[in-house]
Formats: sequence, structure tokens, C-alpha cells
Amino acid sequence: MSEASLHYIDPFSILIIDERGILKRLFCPFKVVPILADMSSKDMLVEMVYKNFDNQLFYLIEGQVCSHTDFTI
Repeated sequence: MSEASLHYIDPFSILIIDERGILKRLFCPFKVVPILADMSSKDMLVEMVYKNFDNQLFYLIEGQVCSHTDFTI
């Protein structure tokens, strides 16, 4: 998911624009897949969404806060 197609709404939902250009709202928990080699390749569930003062998005996954850029939806 590119930065332009992912938008914070509240701690329990985000807006995405899918590959067909359709706007969708995802509610927690939603599945993500890690893109880093050192992380598990299994689907993971996002429990909450955070936004910091610099407008960067973070996911709470299994009790850990992770950058949204480390995952695909």
C-alpha cells in the first residue's frame, strides 16, 4: 500500500484505495503481511492504528508498535 493510498481515520480504522481505485474503510482487526525478510511471512492482525506528530502511521500488532511501511495489506 503506497503512502498516498492509506489514510488514518481513527485508532480502529483506516481508509485505503485498492488496486482498482475503490475507496474502502478497514476496521481493526485487519490482516497485513510483513514485507521484511526477518519477520514472519504469516498474516498478522492489526489491533490498533497510531499516528504520531509527524503524521507517520504505526500499527499495534501482537502488543508491539510497528511502522506501517513494514507491511502490505
